[in-house]
Amino acid sequence: MRSKILKSLVVITCFAMTILVLVGCSKADKDGYYDNAFMTALEKGLVARWKISDKEDSKSSYKKAVQAELDSVEEYQDKKFKNTQLKAAALDYINGLKEQKSVLKYWGADDFDERWSAAYDKRTAALVAINKIHKIKVSEKQDNLSELLGNGKSVNEKENLKKKIDAMLAKAKVERDDSEDLDGEYVNIIIKNNTGKDYSFLTATVKFKDKDGVVVDSQDVTAEGLADGETTRLRPYVETKDWETYQLVLNSYELKK
Repeated sequence: MRSKILKSLVVITCFAMTILVLVGCSKADKDGYYDNAFMTALEKGLVARWKISDKEDSKSSYKKAVQAELDSVEEYQDKKFKNTQLKAAALDYINGLKEQKSVLKYWGADDFDERWSAAYDKRTAALVAINKIHKIKVSEKQDNLSELLGNGKSVNEKENLKKKIDAMLAKAKVERDDSEDLDGEYVNIIIKNNTGKDYSFLTATVKFKDKDGVVVDSQDVTAEGLADGETTRLRPYVETKDWETYQLVLNSYELKK
């Protein structure tokens, strides 16, 4: 009888310890914030994911891997953080995981890789933001973490450059070129490269709008060999003279190597 009681106590104790461990993972700091708890959960979630994803490449594996991370960090989307920037980055990361999970329904589709890569980029960019605030430390698979952070840094660099290009195009001057053509006219588009980069080419679409903001014509323009600090003049032909405003929208570019 005593043996059975002792066994029962052991089982109960083990169960209680398990509950304490699980609760401890999401335990707040003394000041009531969850910054440190989130970082611990993030690190454990990453390792748990890698242990699954490194074994096989299948929809089932992808799903289990993403869910392993979500199970570890999803609860922190509603927790209180002392560092508001960390909270924002944590939310971005959790949303990135949710997007990856959602993308899995397109498995096998022609655009699956594109969708998955877009979600992956958002996730890794958020991971870089988190790492800047609080250094991520994993117990194993350090190369996996380095790969994620490397991609995130590349994403951030591209985003920052795109913002600079958009600002450059927004400052471009578009001047009418006197013409006797009754139907349309040539226009001079003057662009100054102040992005800090040299381009093999840069293409944009110029949208010409009437007084009501309606696009009446659009023309693609390409600046080739555009060096940093250089000003270039492009001269497309617009099919109508009935335009008052314009907008330049980036299409693509290639940096000089």
